Amino acid sequence: MSNGSEVTEWRDASGSNRNAVTLPGRGPVLVTGALGGDAVLRFDGQNDYLDLPAAFADFTSGMTLLVVARPASVQAGSKLLLLGNGAGQANVSLGRNGGGAGLQYFTTNSGGNYGWFGTADALTSNEAALYTVVQAGGVASSAVQATVSKNGIAVGSGQFMPPVVTRSTNYIGRSYWGGDGYFAGDIAEIIVYNRTLTASELAAVQGYLAQKYSLAVAEEPPPVPLAAPGGLGATAGNGQVGLSWGAVNSATGYKLYRRVTTTNAYAQIHAGAATSYIDSGVSNGMSYDYVVRAYDSQRESVDSALVQATPQAPLPLNPPAQLPTAGLALLLDAGNAALTMSNGSEVTEWRDASGSNKCGDIAGTWTGVGDGALGGDAVLRFDGQNDYLDLPAAFADFTSGMTLLVVARPASVQAGSKLLLLGNGAGQANVSLGRNGGGAGLQYFTTNSGGNYGWFGTADALTSNEAALYTVVQAGGVASSAVQATVSKNGIAVGSGTVYVPPVVTRSTNYIGRSYWGGDGYFAER
Repeated sequence: MSNGSEVTEWRDASGSNRNAVTLPGRGPVLVTGALGGDAVLRFDGQNDYLDLPAAFADFTSGMTLLVVARPASVQAGSKLLLLGNGAGQANVSLGRNGGGAGLQYFTTNSGGNYGWFGTADALTSNEAALYTVVQAGGVASSAVQATVSKNGIAVGSGQFMPPVVTRSTNYIGRSYWGGDGYFAGDIAEIIVYNRTLTASELAAVQGYLAQKYSLAVAEEPPPVPLAAPGGLGATAGNGQVGLSWGAVNSATGYKLYRRVTTTNAYAQIHAGAATSYIDSGVSNGMSYDYVVRAYDSQRESVDSALVQATPQAPLPLNPPAQLPTAGLALLLDAGNAALTMSNGSEVTEWRDASGSNKCGDIAGTWTGVGDGALGGDAVLRFDGQNDYLDLPAAFADFTSGMTLLVVARPASVQAGSKLLLLGNGAGQANVSLGRNGGGAGLQYFTTNSGGNYGWFGTADALTSNEAALYTVVQAGGVASSAVQATVSKNGIAVGSGTVYVPPVVTRSTNYIGRSYWGGDGYFAER
């Protein structure tokens, strides 16, 4: 095209063939050699604009927008670039903030709500500049950080992540709103990336445009905004809420905020590098909102999407009618964990249904609850690395004997691992059922008041990935006396021997899946 010609098609050089077009009589004019020796498109501010084709669907990886422009006069509310499907529908917009000299950047979420901010003065009539928007990535419709810069210097920042949808009504120089003016001035170049450029990439692109159009652009671009953490989840418990969220690239830590109702301000309750936190500063029956932010030494993200949780005192659990209750000291059923937790969730408390309230608290990394994993019922899955559960201080008197039943499915051999270990440390009032060394047999032992062990190993009983019922029946007697005990698998005895009636003493170091001895493995089971 020649100098002074009307531009009815502005061809896209990205390789995506998204050419901007308009009707004859509505196009800007080509002016060659107008800016740094390069051409511009001159918009008259009356009715000139260009249409972009349907595209620009996904900005979940962020967005980087660069526009080289020279405004000629103030046109209130005029837009440099406007993407979307009409007013409030999946919008992405950069333009004038009303009739002032500031810019306005806004997006909308899937509900049509606007996230927007105005900048400091940035538009000067007849002054060419590079205008840059860098928006962080995130889940569609989440709140993320965006920064607008002029010639490499930030002039404003704020936040919504647009929904993932094809945008079909996309303008250069025109607005959806009738009260807004058309853009008046020159536009030399528009570049859109559907991701957040790295700092080095942004510096290279801005340097290229600065040299091309003879612009004085700062060498150091503004810091790329941090994305807000995604996947914030909350699990309400008894007097506590467990929270976890996804990691954010480049973040060094996270700030967690809580509010009681929507009318209250958020208060920071935690800061640290971990991506999980147990909030114990809550009251049962009260609802709480939570958001989390990522941060590093220079930046802080906007709030994540909020989650709500209401901690509650647990309802009492009762043993099934088929079980005799006399002498029932502990009943841990994975199905009770599944009542309040979803499949694959970390189990932080395994509630006792015996009526004695001897709940097992998790330690180590995590133990997952799996729905329908065994006979249609749930199990707790131990990883064999560091998963185990603590039982509270109890289990004092076994002089009337003991009956222990465990339904388990070992996943792999962990030498010396324990299904159940009660006591106060090695050799102190112990009661233990676990693997016999590294073999397939079980080992059962107790200790007397002098720390002596009574123990025996069984025939092969543990088969990887085979579920079974393991039973121990020990006779009663005077504390520290020798009595007989029998271990069975699925009702068939696999071993018996002489052990001690454990001394009558409260046992305070009680484990499921863990041993006192450092050389023993953790139990890996399902």
